[in-house]
Amino acid sequence: MKKLLSVLLAILLAAGTAIYALPVLAALPEGAEDENWDVQISTKEQLLALLNMPRAAGRYTLERDINLGGAAVTPVCAFSGAFDGQGHTISNFRLLTGTDGCFGLFSCLSGVVQDLNLNAGNQTVVSVGEYPLTADGMTYWDCSMCGILAATAENGACVQDCTVTGSVSVPGNEVVFGGFVGYGNVSILRCTSSLQILLNQNTDLLIVGGLLGAAWFNSSVGTYLISDCVFDGGIATFAGTPVERPLSAGGGLHIGGVVGLVFSPEAHYVISHCSGLFDAQVTFWRSAFIAGIVSDISSDATVNSCHYNGSMTATGMQENQDIYLLGISLSDNCLDCTVSGSLAGSTYAGSMEVSVQGVRGFFGCVNYADLSVEACGTLQEAAGSVIGCSVAYGGGINYGAISASGKFNGPVYLTGAAGLNAGNQGSISFDVESSYINICGASGENAVNEQDLDININKGYCAVLGAQGNAARNEGIISVSASG
Repeated sequence: MKKLLSVLLAILLAAGTAIYALPVLAALPEGAEDENWDVQISTKEQLLALLNMPRAAGRYTLERDINLGGAAVTPVCAFSGAFDGQGHTISNFRLLTGTDGCFGLFSCLSGVVQDLNLNAGNQTVVSVGEYPLTADGMTYWDCSMCGILAATAENGACVQDCTVTGSVSVPGNEVVFGGFVGYGNVSILRCTSSLQILLNQNTDLLIVGGLLGAAWFNSSVGTYLISDCVFDGGIATFAGTPVERPLSAGGGLHIGGVVGLVFSPEAHYVISHCSGLFDAQVTFWRSAFIAGIVSDISSDATVNSCHYNGSMTATGMQENQDIYLLGISLSDNCLDCTVSGSLAGSTYAGSMEVSVQGVRGFFGCVNYADLSVEACGTLQEAAGSVIGCSVAYGGGINYGAISASGKFNGPVYLTGAAGLNAGNQGSISFDVESSYINICGASGENAVNEQDLDININKGYCAVLGAQGNAARNEGIISVSASG
């Protein structure tokens, strides 16, 4: 008998048949969605079978790289199990948006996915969002929820040690997109997104994050961690189909290198030791917040020890629609964050503000980036502001160069550093025609300006302060001249 078994085994090996702890089937076995199953996935048929299950709660391991052969995937599976990619890659798939607005390999993730690489190729997000429904004074958006791994996430979902590469085009409107997960509450640990993300500059409602789109209005309670993650892809815009909805209908754009937007009042988010290492070149017709890490966060969320390094440029094209270019975030709930590279904001429209902010926080933040604003043309009531570093409780320093240019015809504010014990060592310069110009090296209690300020005024009223605030001091030389 042993000899017969040896002969059979030799025949199987000679035929190239793999031997697994579990049988290798053309499809997953019956009941494989049950939490008690341990399932090994070795073929595209098995993987597609998993993705097409209404629910799956078992333990799954990917035994090899799987090329899905261009298969179209509409998200169906609500996954609450554990998926271990074992360092393997899933590639060559085409994601489709379901009738429920979901886009991703899974429709909803409440389990754990680890050690998986996703090669997304070239994907296009098709939005099925509709105009908002307004009831009881509240506006409810019907947005498409889109992520390469999962459209949505909830109830303790976790993605760890994963990567995603490729490019994603978002020509439509009313989309929430994240490199791994579109919408919901999820922890993401030690993951990297290298996606090239292309956005329609004519959209009016969009939330985009390199790894997570939005943690927003989800009922999940608990603490979620986005830690040791990197976005090193890129973000750009193209002139797509204009959105027909009138400005009075509202809208806005929130774009972050790691997370698009955090507004989840029942869940505490910590974004820690993450890096935005990307360039962004965008133009928008609606108000937009573009940030190196996360556009904004709710009051109980924090960002700590994060870094942005790259080149960001943003241009506003529509009146009454503001542009904010942010090294880390619009929020002050940031600790020990740094920014380097360059951030440049410009406007072609009046009655708007273009604001460039290196880093905001409550302690220990430093800006090394060069920051600038520009008004292109003669713009009525256009305003500009630049601040290198704004830290509420101390330790903020600006080393970057700050500048403004153009004909704003509205107020322009240029500040090196602000807050308790703030310090400025960066230059401040401008070539601006404005009704009012305010320049301050350092502002706040015990603030110190160490940089010489050489200011030439072309037109308008100008106030120049080396330092202001209780016990603030100026250690630089201030020179002011008028040529207009």
